[in-house]
Amino acid sequence: MIVLKEKLLNLSELISASFEAFQKAAVNMVLLNLLAYALCIPVFLVIIGIGAGAAFTSFSGAAISADMPPEVMSQMLFTNPLVILFILLTILFSVGIMAFITATNIVYAEHVVLDTPAMKLWDAIVKGFKLSFSVACNFFLLFIVWIAVMALLGGLGYLFYASESYGLLVLLVFLGLAGLMVLFFLSVYIMFFSQTIVLRGKTLLGAFKYSIDLVKNYYWLTVGYFLVIFVIISTFSAAINIVGMIINLIFGLLAAGNETAAIIINGLVSLLLLPIKVLPGILGTLSFTMLFLNRDFIINGGGSDDAKVDYSATVSVSDPNKTIPPSTSAPKPPKPDNKVETLDIN
Repeated sequence: MIVLKEKLLNLSELISASFEAFQKAAVNMVLLNLLAYALCIPVFLVIIGIGAGAAFTSFSGAAISADMPPEVMSQMLFTNPLVILFILLTILFSVGIMAFITATNIVYAEHVVLDTPAMKLWDAIVKGFKLSFSVACNFFLLFIVWIAVMALLGGLGYLFYASESYGLLVLLVFLGLAGLMVLFFLSVYIMFFSQTIVLRGKTLLGAFKYSIDLVKNYYWLTVGYFLVIFVIISTFSAAINIVGMIINLIFGLLAAGNETAAIIINGLVSLLLLPIKVLPGILGTLSFTMLFLNRDFIINGGGSDDAKVDYSATVSVSDPNKTIPPSTSAPKPPKPDNKVETLDIN
């Protein structure tokens, strides 16, 4: 029987155990995600209200037409402080809710993977919320890096195109693709960042170092795991999106000619499909959390001294419902030496 702390899981063991955990916890984790999204609705409505106010104050009294010059439209929008506030809040909200959902899922996934006593959904929500700021900092940092790279490539591309330096433009395309590949391979080193913050309580910089230590001696193995899991999750997600598109198309044809009805139907279909759309993310969280816990125990013995996970009872990969309890028997005393010492008087 293979246990989580006994050896590094191979790919087939990881995938098999992840799907077993997924079947066991999918319903509870879907409810967990829906509850987390529901708690974010008031903030979302406030942001929508600010956006509506920004649009009203920007265009009230203005003659808006399809042939309005783009520079005039931009000037009307971006000179309004409410528009700037709306854009900033939208970015922060998007990053924040992604961090909140991620942290909450990781908290609950730990209990599923280790088969510890059942955790209440609200307890996972509270703990995930407390840890979401640090996770959001990581997401925001990656977002800034991505935007900076895209802006640099876009700016250079426009400069070369405007100067008709097409040779340099082609070179820039190849360099850009190479740069994106380099960014991907570097990002593998921090793929356990969120799990490290949530499950090990590390600081921002400490989490980077901890994740790098878990990956560096198993880099290409980790890349392979990531790609396989990513393909599985992407295929799962694409299938769900195709089903959603077909349903929208069917109802869209029924509501042909009524734009309001089409918008309402599209919103209702998206809402009804939300419990299904979160399933790929749940599977990914379970897989990467299981990989993190296994890798962390083998390399670090279960984490640092302040780790909160009790590895004395570990989970069987072949049967996640079974645990191996810690040994409670006292150590046996050494056997007495039955040899009789004799004194040589000669």
